[in-house]
Amino acid sequence: MAYNISKLADTYAVMNGEKKANQGKKGPPFPQWKPTLSDDDKARTFNVRFLPYQDQNEQPFQEVSYYDDKSLSPYRLVAPAQFGLEDPIAELVMELRKDRKNKDAWKVIKPLLPKPRYFAPVFVREEADKGVQVWELSPTVCKDIYGVLVSEDYRDEDVTSPEKGFDFQVTVSPSGKTFTNPVTKIVYPVNDVKVLARTKSTRLAKTDEEVRKLVGSIPNLLDIFTKQCKSADELKTMLEGYLAVDARSIQDDPTATAIDPASLKSVEDQFADL
Repeated sequence: MAYNISKLADTYAVMNGEKKANQGKKGPPFPQWKPTLSDDDKARTFNVRFLPYQDQNEQPFQEVSYYDDKSLSPYRLVAPAQFGLEDPIAELVMELRKDRKNKDAWKVIKPLLPKPRYFAPVFVREEADKGVQVWELSPTVCKDIYGVLVSEDYRDEDVTSPEKGFDFQVTVSPSGKTFTNPVTKIVYPVNDVKVLARTKSTRLAKTDEEVRKLVGSIPNLLDIFTKQCKSADELKTMLEGYLAVDARSIQDDPTATAIDPASLKSVEDQFADL
């Protein structure tokens, strides 16, 4: 058969209105890795190799800044400004920052400040069959790893070298803490993650061909995240909604002191001029 009957059936269901286009779980266009506990929820250790990669700032991990306030969007948004693209949110924040004495304006823009995350291409020894995966690092874990890279023992070494690099032991263990998703209200366990560099260098893979295959399959993260940016018009619409919510909260609660109405009007006027 020259066509995929399963995919054809999905398309037919969309045409009939029985199914929405692209229905189902959406994820980034690369395989993700996350250190997980054992099946019985006990601590677990992985041997992880960070692969040779360099972002636009010559860092070994791809730094990505997100807008992550639920009043703006239920999903985090890649900040276009970091890639030199038009970004109404960044423009508004920059404009409001000029008035350093306006505390109410600061309360408006503070939730709009982007938050960094870090993405590292990795090869997990225990999951070798999965090939190259991408590990999303929290700022805390990234700081721990960078602390190793700049330490006296490793600052002159290229830990990502396919020939003479170093594996890291990544240990995940239960912390006893939980996190509640503000949108879905689902409660998730929070795990502790510790990283420790091996003291002996090793090859990324046994053969040159395996090394070439792994290095050649590292995704272009810069290109991927740049394409995930919303358009200026989309961001402007979200920003207008964000400001409108603040305005309604003030009208509904005359005693509210978080944002002064006159100040908010000033914010909207400045946004209109962008």
